[in-house]
Formats: sequence, structure tokens, C-alpha cells
Amino acid sequence: MSSQGGWQKMFLPVFIFLAGLASSACALSFYYASGFSYAVLSLWAMSLLFVSIFFYWITPSTHRERIWRKMDLLVIAGLLVIVAPLYLYHVYDIPHQVNTDEIHIGDYFEKAATLPDPDLFSLSDYFYFPFLVFYIMGKVTMLLGNFDFPTMRLTHALFGVLITVPAYMMFRVYWSPLYAAGATMLLMSNHALLAISRMVNRNNVLALNTVAAFWILVLGIRRKSPFLLFVGGIILGLSFYQYPLARLIFPVWCVFLAALVVVYQHAIRLRQILMIGVISGLGFLMTAGPNIIAMSQLPEDPNNYG
Repeated sequence: MSSQGGWQKMFLPVFIFLAGLASSACALSFYYASGFSYAVLSLWAMSLLFVSIFFYWITPSTHRERIWRKMDLLVIAGLLVIVAPLYLYHVYDIPHQVNTDEIHIGDYFEKAATLPDPDLFSLSDYFYFPFLVFYIMGKVTMLLGNFDFPTMRLTHALFGVLITVPAYMMFRVYWSPLYAAGATMLLMSNHALLAISRMVNRNNVLALNTVAAFWILVLGIRRKSPFLLFVGGIILGLSFYQYPLARLIFPVWCVFLAALVVVYQHAIRLRQILMIGVISGLGFLMTAGPNIIAMSQLPEDPNNYG
């Protein structure tokens, strides 16, 4: 009886993993053959969920600690109280001048959010930039109010404020709360980040995504957690749906892993680094796959900035 229970315990996670891979293959095949549908979206999401469950299952219980502590929540709350006014105060009229890009990007927020039956994996007709980020920004703007400049600037500024959370947690992986809070304030007071956050744009979604991805990935390395590494790979893959230059984020992650081999060659084995790369790479490819297919089907266009 115990041997049968042990066999089931080993078989079930493998079955879930294979079901996740099969769902991913079906989602990519259907999307390539017939385009976007909610069935394709469901299969794509289901595949990520199944494989995430598998990696959570095989992660030792000793490596499933909470990713934050009560002290961290208090520090984050304090940081948000300080950062929010910098990004939100008079966001309606500072900067006073209106950038021409703000007009075009704002118009596309509205277009994307009100488009019937949108293809969330596709590229937009706005210089072939990824469509999903415009859709997200448009929907959030609708929740906050109307498609006017004050509301659209507020939407982008709020995403800027949210960067505070993963930034602090990423620094917290290595430093004490005091040093992590100091590093977070240095990042959030950066002139370029602060200035662009007060404009109608969508860059802060990518910044938030990138910082969150590296926080989860670094934490996954520190805790030797396959689950966190896979989730970090998923978040890396989401960057493909936000900005063309985001395609460099995964190569940057690979360079980081290669640097670990060189710098910590006596502490970390090459096999460990390869396993980290495989797990995070699987999450990345399963997530970014539909967008990669969409890019491969683009017509030749000299005005394509994607």
C-alpha cells in the first residue's frame, strides 16, 4: 500500500508537468495556425499554472519560506509614503509642456482598451510595438477615470510608484532593511525615472516587470528554489509583451549566470548554473512563445521599429 502511494506521489507531479508542456504546445500550435482566441489564452495560462505547480511540488519544504517579513512590509509602507508624493504631486501639470509622443501613446491607450476581441499576444499597428502593454495601460486608465491627460499621466505615475516594492525586495535579498531602503530611495529618486513617470507613457510597466523578475530570480538562486526560478522566468517572458528592447533582458540574465560561473567557480558548480538557466529559460520561452510567433509573422516593413 505504501509503495503504491509512493508511486502515485512520484507519478502525479510528472503527469502535471507533462500536461503543462502539452498545453503549451497546443496553445502555440493553435495560435500559429489560427490566431488568438480565448481558448488559446486559456491553454497558455493553464500550461504556466501546471508547470508552476510541478516546480512548487519538487521544491523542498525548507525552501518555501515567505518571501517577505513583517519588518519588510513596514519599511515598504514607509517608502511608499515618501515616494508617492514625488511621483503623484501635480502630475497633471508638471511637466507643463506636452510631449508629442504623449498624444500618440495616449490615443493608442484608448484604442487598445476599446478594441473588440483584441489579440493580446500580437504586435500593435503603432510601429509594431507589443499590443498587451497598451491594453493594460488603457484598461487601468478606464478604471481610474477617462482617457484624458491627467488620468493617463496618473496611470503611468502609479506604475512608477509600484516599482518601489520589488526594488526594495530585490535589494533586501542581500542587504539589511536600512541599506535596502537607502538603495531603493536612490533608485526611485533617479531624475530620468522620475521625469518619464510623470508623462503619458508605458515604460514603467517594463521597469516594474524587470525589477520584479530579477528579484524573484535572485531570490530563487539564494533559496535554491526551482519554483521561484520558473516564476522569475515567467516574469522575464512577460517583458516581451511590453517593449522591443525588452528582448535583451533574457540575454542579460544569461550573461549574469555566466558571470556567476566565473566569479564563484569554486562555490557554484557549472551544473547548478545550467539547471538555473534551464528552469528559468523554460518559464521564459513558455511565456514569450506566442509573441515570438506573432513577430515571426510580421510582413517586411521598413517602418518596423519592433
